[in-house]
Amino acid sequence: MLRFNWMAQYRQQSGSHNHIDYVSPSNNASSNPNKSNEITAADGSDGDSIGVRGAQHKLLRHHRRLGHSKQRIFIGTVIITLLAAFAYIFLSRDHSAGCGDGVSSQERTDLFGNVVDKGTSCSPGADLMPECYPWSSLLEFGGVVRHQPLLLILKWPCFEMMCVILIFIVVASSCDMKLLNSTAQLVEPLESRKFARFSLSYTEREEKPEGVDYWEPRFAGHQSWREREESLLAHDQKINCGFIKGPKEYPSTGFDLAGDDYRYVSKCHIAVVSCIFGNSDRLKFPFTNVISRLSRKRVCFVMFMDDRTLRTIALEGQIPDRMGFIGLWKVVVVKNLPYTDMRRVGKIPKLLPHRLFPSARYSIWVDSKLRLQRDPLLVLERFLWREGHEYAIADHYARHCVWEEVARNKVLNKYNHTKLDQQLQFYEADGLKKFNASDPEKLLPSNVPEASLIIRAHTPMSNLFSCLWFNEVDRFTSRDQLSFMYTYQKLIKKNPGKSFYLHMFKDCERRQISKLFSHRSEEKRRRSATQKQP
Repeated sequence: MLRFNWMAQYRQQSGSHNHIDYVSPSNNASSNPNKSNEITAADGSDGDSIGVRGAQHKLLRHHRRLGHSKQRIFIGTVIITLLAAFAYIFLSRDHSAGCGDGVSSQERTDLFGNVVDKGTSCSPGADLMPECYPWSSLLEFGGVVRHQPLLLILKWPCFEMMCVILIFIVVASSCDMKLLNSTAQLVEPLESRKFARFSLSYTEREEKPEGVDYWEPRFAGHQSWREREESLLAHDQKINCGFIKGPKEYPSTGFDLAGDDYRYVSKCHIAVVSCIFGNSDRLKFPFTNVISRLSRKRVCFVMFMDDRTLRTIALEGQIPDRMGFIGLWKVVVVKNLPYTDMRRVGKIPKLLPHRLFPSARYSIWVDSKLRLQRDPLLVLERFLWREGHEYAIADHYARHCVWEEVARNKVLNKYNHTKLDQQLQFYEADGLKKFNASDPEKLLPSNVPEASLIIRAHTPMSNLFSCLWFNEVDRFTSRDQLSFMYTYQKLIKKNPGKSFYLHMFKDCERRQISKLFSHRSEEKRRRSATQKQP
């Protein structure tokens, strides 16, 4: 486990940059260059290896400027909120009354626009009248007003405005995501002993069943219900997890990569993964100013796409170089797509990065509608390494119940309504319940994830969960948010003696890591609506 100097991490010093001292499990990482928990350079050099203090002055200056920019944005937001609250309070009262003056009007309203009194004259010298100051009712007990000094504060009309400002400050500070300042002293931890240990292998080939006239191989295989139930157990086993081939005389089941591309992804240790299929999105690049030199050397940024998407982005001026790169992205063109539904094809790199990157220890999935705005190593440290998690995903920004998500999918016509109902009915019959925020036994803060950003360690339990989740997407609808909680719940209940360290963080943290853009289809709809306007 890592040890942190927390006081050094969060102490703010004007004009200086704090460093955090990490100590490797042996407390002797620098003296032993062969430790497996250090990432060394591809060329064998160790001058920039994780755990060694490097000359990161340019990066530190950038982070200092970024911190100052955040402070200015926060202060500006507070000022704007203050002005808006003042305008709201001012407009909701008699214009003859100022902040702190008496209020005399024929109709007085409180902060929420409710009529308090239609003929009462409320002045600073008046008694403490609840009809004049509705806040005073909060301090009444048995018909007697308690705490007179505090009630004098409640009499002040500006108290309402102060409450609005206070609420804003609390909300704004409730999503303070503390990333490290730089990667200069970052040490990749050894795999924690608390993670479940078992051997997981995958079905590579299926044979045609005897006595069956018509049969064709499938990318996800032909999993029986019995095999589905047995695959939920966290023990040494071989399971279906995509990339399943048929007999030798049958054609490929799909998602074929060129030899050079396969060799490239097979060597990645940490991968940032995204994909565009069916020309659904524009190519978005990570915010390069915050990607450290260390991440550029240690992390693979891989964008999977089909030929159609490649042709479209080439017409837009984004052409891969001779090594197959467009900026930081290594473009990997996929041949022979295994599904006609492009959303379902996109679930392969999203849910099965441990299959595509067999040597990778970590991966970060970034949806094609997002742009990564934080250094990936710092993201791994924050969401996995710091507290010992093996899987991290955000809760949904608006919905927490699967039933609500199904209803929303129907409203937006995201999928066939009958198939959505069938999936939900099956899950309900198998134990899935509606989300109850007050339930002390709830497994996660939300039953619906915002799955556009997934941070995972490729541990046995994490890999098993990913395979199970993908199999649900293959069996039912491609709306992965519907099957997430069912899969997680089944995995936890089937393995009471083995923990799965999944961390569901706030969606506001996801928004700090990435910026959301629109799909191409949404851009077209907006353009069409604009053109139709007179």
